Amino acid sequence: MVELTRKQREFARREEDILSAALSLFDGNDWQSVTVAQIANKAEIGKGTVYKHFSCKEEIYARIALSHFEKFREQWPTKIPEDNRLAAVEQILRLAFQVSLDDPVGAKVAHFCHRAEVRKRLPEAVAKAFEELEKQDQCFFEELLEAGMSCGEIPRQSVEELVIALHASFHGTLRMIWDGDIAAFKGLTPERFIEINSRFMVAGILGKRSH
Repeated sequence: MVELTRKQREFARREEDILSAALSLFDGNDWQSVTVAQIANKAEIGKGTVYKHFSCKEEIYARIALSHFEKFREQWPTKIPEDNRLAAVEQILRLAFQVSLDDPVGAKVAHFCHRAEVRKRLPEAVAKAFEELEKQDQCFFEELLEAGMSCGEIPRQSVEELVIALHASFHGTLRMIWDGDIAAFKGLTPERFIEINSRFMVAGILGKRSH
């Protein structure tokens, strides 16, 4: 293991300070209006110092989002199970929801980073890191669903359309929680709301396609 120099350690520490400052400022409804100057002020450094670490605010978003994804991937299955693929799908969905509840700021920023206008402003290396993570996750999920269909556990249908529907349901569920929409349902907690929607998503996988 290569030992970092003092200058490198200080650079890394300052970068973490910037990200921590950004996270604290992003914990609110108007987080997208937070400026680089405000982040610098929170981190008690100059605005120019922020740009020594990050080329733009979108790159700060990206670093927070990638960190959020890593929290999820630390618990991601390493291989497709040989039996009960449907249970594995539900486990992954519940895991993704739980990580989002545990890290709401990171989840919101990660959701925002799916936007094309954010991606196009990222440095090439960071944009590629996003693309690679998404490709790996999508391939794993598609292979899991395909394996379930091949053994008859999941009805044969378009894997691509199924992934799109699950993606929309997942982000729609989180959006309702973030926007406070579930308050319209008396006594409904985010955890219970997620449980209901996870079951609904799994039921949708088993449902017949409309023609």
